[in-house]
Order: sequence, then C-alpha cells, then structure tokens
Amino acid sequence: MSSVAAISHEFWPTFMRLRWPLAVYALAYLVGGYLGQWPSLGPGLTATLWIPSGLTLAVLLKSNRKYWLQIATVGLVADTALQLWVYDFQPIAAAIVAAGNILEPLAGASLVVRRCGYPFKFTGLREVLWLALLAAFVSPMISATMAAATLHVTGVQDFMSAWFLWWLGDAISVLIVAPLVIAIWQVKREGLRLNPVLLAEGGALLVALVAVVHVWLTGRVPIAFMILPFLLWAALRFGVTGAALALAILAAMTFGYIQIGFLPFGEREFSAYQRTVIVQGFLGIASLSTLLLAALNEQVTSTLMELMRLNEGLEDRVAQERRALQASELRARQLMDNQLAFVAQLSMDGTVLDVNRAALAASGVGPNDVIGKKFWDCYWASHDSAVQSRLEKTVITAATGKVVRYDETFRVANDGRIVVDFMIVPVRGTSGEISYLIPSGVDVTDRKKIEHDLIEKEERLKLALEGADAVDWIWDIPSNRLTWSDRYREFFGETAEPPRDYQEWINTVHAEDRSKLQHRIEQMLSMPDDNIWREEFRIVDPSRGTVWLGSFGLMRRNEAGVPKRMTGIFVDITQRRQAEFQLRLHQESQAKLARLGVLGEYSAGIAHEINQPLMAARVYLRLASDAAANAEAKEEVVSAVANATAQIERAGDVIRRLREFIQFGTVNSSPSDLQAIARSSIRLLQPELERAEIVMAEEFPADLNLVLVDPLQIELVLTNLLRNSIEAISGAGIKHGRITIKATHVDCDWLEVAVEDNGPGFSADDSRPPPLLTTTKTDGLGLGLSLSKSIIEAHGGRFSKAPRLSGAAIHFTLPKSKEISPWRSSRELH
Repeated sequence: MSSVAAISHEFWPTFMRLRWPLAVYALAYLVGGYLGQWPSLGPGLTATLWIPSGLTLAVLLKSNRKYWLQIATVGLVADTALQLWVYDFQPIAAAIVAAGNILEPLAGASLVVRRCGYPFKFTGLREVLWLALLAAFVSPMISATMAAATLHVTGVQDFMSAWFLWWLGDAISVLIVAPLVIAIWQVKREGLRLNPVLLAEGGALLVALVAVVHVWLTGRVPIAFMILPFLLWAALRFGVTGAALALAILAAMTFGYIQIGFLPFGEREFSAYQRTVIVQGFLGIASLSTLLLAALNEQVTSTLMELMRLNEGLEDRVAQERRALQASELRARQLMDNQLAFVAQLSMDGTVLDVNRAALAASGVGPNDVIGKKFWDCYWASHDSAVQSRLEKTVITAATGKVVRYDETFRVANDGRIVVDFMIVPVRGTSGEISYLIPSGVDVTDRKKIEHDLIEKEERLKLALEGADAVDWIWDIPSNRLTWSDRYREFFGETAEPPRDYQEWINTVHAEDRSKLQHRIEQMLSMPDDNIWREEFRIVDPSRGTVWLGSFGLMRRNEAGVPKRMTGIFVDITQRRQAEFQLRLHQESQAKLARLGVLGEYSAGIAHEINQPLMAARVYLRLASDAAANAEAKEEVVSAVANATAQIERAGDVIRRLREFIQFGTVNSSPSDLQAIARSSIRLLQPELERAEIVMAEEFPADLNLVLVDPLQIELVLTNLLRNSIEAISGAGIKHGRITIKATHVDCDWLEVAVEDNGPGFSADDSRPPPLLTTTKTDGLGLGLSLSKSIIEAHGGRFSKAPRLSGAAIHFTLPKSKEISPWRSSRELH
C-alpha cells in the first residue's frame, strides 16, 4: 500500500507539471484515432492503420519511465472517449478495447528499452530489429486479442478475422508512425544538418515519390513494387529520418486515395477483407525492409567513419615503422613469395646462408649443421653422390640466371627418403645483378605414388579393355559431349568417326532398339537412384552389317542429385548372340523331335480320347434313326442330329488341338471359365456316372478367377481324370461312389485344381505321376495321366498325386486371369 500511495502522491504534481505536453499528446491521440476510421476498406472491418499505437509507443520510448503512468492514463482516457463517441462501443467494451490499446505500447516500450536502453535512438540495425520484433510483432498481440474477443462477444466481427486485421493495423502503425515521431523528436533535439545539394535531392525525391505513388494508386501503372526504388533512395541517402518520412507519405497517400475511391491492387477482384490484408501486408513489408536498410546503411556509414579515424591515427605510426622494417621486409617478402615448403638462401657459390624451420625439422638437424656448408654437402643430399652432383650442377646453372626445377630424392630424419618438387630461383638486386639463390621444394612423395598407381591402373584397364575387346567412353551430360578412348577406330574400324554427342550416337543404333535405349536413358536422368546402365543393343556397321553390343556404365551426380557424367564400355557380343540363337534353334529342334518321337505312342491316346465323342455321336444318330421311323418325332430327330454333329465337331477339335500340341507344343490360351470347362466334362461322362451310381460334386471359391488356358485341352485333362476315377470306383465294386472337383487359390497368380475320389487309390509306394505308357488298368495304354501331365506343364503348371487316407487325388495348377468367373455357386451333381 505504501508504494501505491507514493505513486498516487507523485502522480498529480507530475501530471500538472506536464499538462501541456500531455494535452498535445491527448489531442494527437484523438486526431489519430479519429483518422483511423477513414482507411477502412469495407463496412464492419477494423481500422487498417491505428495511428495511436505508433504515436504512444514513440512518446513512451522518448520519455523518462517515471512519466509513463501519466502518459498511459491520458492515452486510456482518450482511447475510451474514441471508442464511445467515434466507434459507438458500449462502455464496457470501450473500456476493454482502450485498455488493450494502451497495454500494447506499454509492453512494447518496456521490452524495447530493456534491450536497447534509454533514451531510445535509431542508431543502427540492432534498434530497428528489436523495435520490429518486440513492438511491432509481439506487443500488438495484446490489443488484438482483447479487441477481437470484445468484437466477437458483441457479435460485431469474427474473432480470427478481427484479430488478424487489428494486429496488422497496430504493427504497421509501429513501423510507420513510431519511426516518424522518433525521427522528428531526434531532429528537434539534435538539429538537421543538410547541405544545399542534399536539400535539393530530398525535394526531388519527395516529388518523385508522390508522383510514383499517384501513378500506382490511380491505376495507370498498377505495379506496387515500382515504389520500392524510391523508398531505397530515401533509406540510403537520408537514413532512418528520410525512410520514416517516405513511409509516412506512402501511407498517407494510400489511405487518402482509398477515401476518394481508388483501390490499391485493383487489377484483381478481392473482398474487402482480403484487400485490407493485402494493403496492410504491403505497407508492413515495405516499412520493415526500408527501415532495416536505412539502419544498416547508417551503421555501416558510422563504422566506416570510425575506421577512417582509426586509420588516420595508424598511418602515422605505420610510417614510422615502415622505414625501420624496409630492409628486412624485402628479404622476408622475397622468401615468402618463392616459398613452397622447404626454403633456403644460398650464396652464388652454393653456400647455405639461411634455411627455414620446415627444412630443418624435416631433416632433423639444426641451423649449425647446415649454415656455412655447401648446399649439396648438407644432410639432405649426402646420402647419394649422384644427387650431390646434380645439385651442384643445378646451383651453377641457377647462378647464371636460369630457374631450374625438377623432381629430386632427398634424405629426411631417421634416414628416410622423400621425393621433392625442387626449384632454385636466382634473386636479383636493385641493380639487376644476381644477389643470391633461393632453393625451395615441396614433398610430392604421395603425389608421385598416386601418379604411379594411376599409371598402373590405366595400364591394367587398357589391358582389360583389349582382352575383353571393349572400348570405353565418357558422356559429359551438362555439355552433351562424348569422349572415346583411343581404341574406338580399332573397335569400330579405321574409317569410323566417333560420335561427338548423344544425338550422333543414338543415330547409330539400330532403329528397332533406338526407342528402348532413349527411354532407358531418360529414365536414368529423371530418377536420382537409378545410376547403373546395363543394356544390349544393335548397331549397323557399314562393313560388318548388324553388330550386337553389350554396354555397362555408371552415372555420376552432384550433391543435389543432378546428373553430371556417365562412364561406360562397349563390348562386341555378336558372336555370343549368334551362338545363343543357334542354341535356341537346336533346343527347339530337340523339343520338336521329342514330341514327334512320342507321336506314335500318343496316337493311341488320341484315338482313345476321340472315341468318347464318336460313341456319343453314334448313340445320337441311332436315336435319330429310331425317331425317323416315327413321323411324329421330328423334333427328337433334329435334336439328335444336332447333338451328333456337335460331338463330331468336338472330336475334330480334339484331333486338331492335340496335333498342334504334339507337333509345336502350342497352347492357345485365353481367359476361360473353369466351372464351365468342368461341367462340360461332367456332361460328357454323365451316362457313365449314372450307370456307376457315382455322385459328382464341385467345390469352387466364390471369388473364382477365370483361368488363362486352352479350354479344350483342360477339358481333355478333366475328362481323363474323371474317367480314371469312374473306372477305378466301378472296378473295385464300391457303392456310393463319390468324385469331387475342387479349386483353391495358391496365390494371386495361380489356382490349384484337385480331382478326388473314394476309390481304391494308388499303391502305397507310388506318390508320383506314372511315366509314359504306365497304367494300373489291364485294358489301358497308360496315356491318360502322361498326356494330362504334358498338357498341364505346357500351361506352366505342376501335375502331381497327393496322399489320401482313402481313394485317389490328382492335383494340378493353372495360371489365373485377372477376370472373375461369372459362376458363384457350389453344389453336388448326380
């Protein structure tokens, strides 16, 4: 309570003492708040630029902190009055909005003064940055939040839209109004020092800025950023003061032209809210960038002035030292200019006068061990008389004025050896005569080793390319330049001209392979992880005809993944491809011979297979003959003849398909319905099933795909397997016989089909399909299972027996089509 009482006790005397400045502030606050309603771009929107925020912040920053309470009180009263009588707020809402509008500059001023000190000045980049961050970005959040919440509760405007507009309006006020007020305050205190040239330039800038803003706002040249050069002019030539004045003119003209009907950015249709945000954003960006540039320019200028003052003081001191150091500086500079790594100074007869520390440290000797000796007699050369002789001759040659350079072997500490890039340079004096010699050298042992290794690798690569009969190439992708090895003409012919770029090379490729290679290269260029090239293609050689080439290469990319270079080789694989072609022809011939070899064996099976449809045709024709005797049975005759014709045609199809399969291995696959194939086989054997009283069942999945098969051949397989089951059950005298056709999914590409019966089954020691011409029936040839196995394997499937507790089971797989079978039911057939 004591502190509150003390503040209250001091408040009124201070207030009365400052009543006239406070009255001016209050009047400016009211005028600025009243003008704040004018820039609004639409009904119901908050002020586009709230002048009192920047005004109050500037007054607080330029005033002693002990007066802040009186300033805030006057501002609160003025703002409340504005909200009540100008903006028609209710008393409580007006008080909340006014409190937020005053808390904002108080918070901003407190944060800025804490970082920049008091009194606040625009002296550099640091002050502008803190003003923008703390006063323009952070503190407006206070008033925006309180005002937006009030507008939202009272139903005047949505919270987020009101918050964003309010925050932007206060932010650009801080960036435009506050710098202007502070700049005017500083000019009043410190005075404005402008020469006539700057005054004339300022007037020209003012006229140009007003003209350009007028042209923009009236829509004659609707390019907002044409104003920026003039803002930069103001910032660079007149500092923060000029920048603040230019920004104020820009803002004033913008809002003034809005009031008379000219809309900024009128070249596009925007809502009032969108246009308000765009105008605020444009002014905010222009203000911040201009102020930053002005502050940075002033800081750089002041720094340069300080450096100039320091330089003037140093020049006298340097001049005093220069004379004393000239003689030694010349010698040191000559040594440094010619230094590689090991440096010494020799007299004209080769006596060592001086040597640098690097040479002594590498040799493991001291200055007394070398100074005064002949250069070729020192430790680093005394290991080999040939080295000494070469060094002596080199010194004599250098003494004549020639620079000598070559690689020499020197001895280093612990009797080591290094290769040195050695050089002796004669140094001439001011009169032009040689004064002394400077020997220098750098250790190139590692470089020599690398060069030697590279030579060996190149030789091995050359041998490998010659042994493989290959030619190597490099494609520089950015320049589209192809480089070939010296073996190009040896590889392609003495008259062959190497292609110089990608297009020339692709034109040499065989027309049938060209599009494939172009697609592959485009794929590698566009995919960052695809860097390995491995292709085989043809070219047309004028002397050799069509030549097959195998190519392998690697693509190199930069750090950003952009292709830079591709390196590879070409190998002639024509002989290999011809051998492969001959081998394939040989294999096909062998396969055909194998099929023809069993043609005689399969012929009996073919007769067996077509016997069934021919017997059915005989029955139908007999029925037709009997019905023909009866004049009233005309329809039965027609039906019997039609069925007989169908069976005869089926026999013809069986013969044709089996002939194609045996002779060529042909499988005419097409998407086929497995259930339809199975039911066709069942209908064919229906009389036998009924005579043997065997129950026929199907078990197919609901999501059964079509199968990619030759339907007649698969029907033949199912007919064979069903007939085997019927004969096995009948022969064993089993009552209540049962045969089931099942289909199950193996994976997304294959379907497994099983034919199961409850007959006597296979023998216990036989779980494999019987070989050709093997049968368990006394009257059979053993062709059914063998022919069925061949057909299934020709479709790419597997054919096998499966163990069962009772009966027999044959399993085989068929490739799926992508289509779904129309059959969806599974039921038993008798």
